[in-house]
Amino acid sequence: MSEIKVRVNASPSDETKRATEPMKATNQILRFFDCEHLPPNLKVVGAPLRDVAHQMTESLPPSAELSAGLRKLLEAKDCFVRAALPVKDGA
Repeated sequence: MSEIKVRVNASPSDETKRATEPMKATNQILRFFDCEHLPPNLKVVGAPLRDVAHQMTESLPPSAELSAGLRKLLEAKDCFVRAALPVKDGA
């Protein structure tokens, strides 16, 4: 005897929740691109990457790939900002 699997339709609220989750994740990542707290010499490094992050979220649909790209861009921004920090003696 074979098993019969029945698929239960998701309620509209579940579908809405799933549709908004990528957008929520994107907004969570975007907050880390803020550079207003940085001193001017570091703000000029971080600002262009913040602008690219916002441009991508405005021009691409929410997706796993967008989130991955934003995470990698954030990692790059952090590296560039650290590279702009003054080098301490003996480091």
